Amino acid sequence: MPVYHLFFSPCSSTYDTTYAFCRAISEHAPIEVNLTDRETKVPEMPEGSVAVVAAPVYGGRIPSVMARKLERAKMKGVKAVTFVVYGGRAYEDALIEINDLCEKAGAEILASAATLAAHVFLPDLERGRPDQKDFEEIRDFGRRVCEKYASGRFTPVTVPGNRPYQEGYKAGFVPETDTALCRRCGVCIAVCPTGAINPKDPSQTDINLCINCMRCAASCQTGAKAVPAKAKAMVTAYLSGFLGKRKADEFYL
Repeated sequence: MPVYHLFFSPCSSTYDTTYAFCRAISEHAPIEVNLTDRETKVPEMPEGSVAVVAAPVYGGRIPSVMARKLERAKMKGVKAVTFVVYGGRAYEDALIEINDLCEKAGAEILASAATLAAHVFLPDLERGRPDQKDFEEIRDFGRRVCEKYASGRFTPVTVPGNRPYQEGYKAGFVPETDTALCRRCGVCIAVCPTGAINPKDPSQTDINLCINCMRCAASCQTGAKAVPAKAKAMVTAYLSGFLGKRKADEFYL
C-alpha cells in the first residue's frame, strides 16, 4: 500500500511525530506532501492508499489554511489516519474537524491520534516531547493500525470534539522583527504559509493573515523574529497553569 504523509508542520514537531508513524506502518519512505508550503495542495491519491494527515492544534482547531486545502481535496477510496499534535493545553475540536474534512473529501478514517509536543510559546509545557516513550507508543499504534488494515474490518472511529466547532483561532499579535539582526534575506517571506509577511519589508506582518505558526521565527538564521515580549508574558501567564503534569497521548481505532 502506498503511504502518503500529508502534514502541516511549521516548527517540525508535527512532522517528527507522524514521520515516525509512517515508518512504523511501512518499510518504504512515505510520499511526503508538505502542506505548510503555501502553494502545495492535497494531491489525488490512488484508491487503496493510506494517507497520514497531520496538523498542529491552534486554539482547539486545525490551522485554517490547512482546513481550506482539505476542503478542496479529493480522497475517494483513501484510508486516512489522522493526527493532531498539541502543546499540552487541549485539542478540543481539532481531531473531529480533521476527520470531518477527510471524510467529506471521500476518505475513510482508519484511525486517529492526539499526541503531545512542547508548546511553541512555552517550551516548558510538555518540554522534550515527543520523547522516547511517545515514539514507542506511536510505533505500537502503527502496529495496531496495520493489523486493522490487514483485517479488512474498518470499524468506525469515534473521537472527542463538538459540532459545531468552537470559533477558529485568530492571531492576537504578530512576530516582531529585530531590524538590527534582520538581513532581509527573504526566507521568512518565502516560508510563511499564508503570505502574511510584506515582501518589500519583512518587518511588517499582516495580523489578518498571520496564524502565529512561528515558522518565520523557526526559519530565521539570525534569530530576528520572535514573539513580542508583552504577548509572550501574557501567554506564559495563561499557560503556566497547565505545567507540572504529563498528558497522555490518545489513540483511536
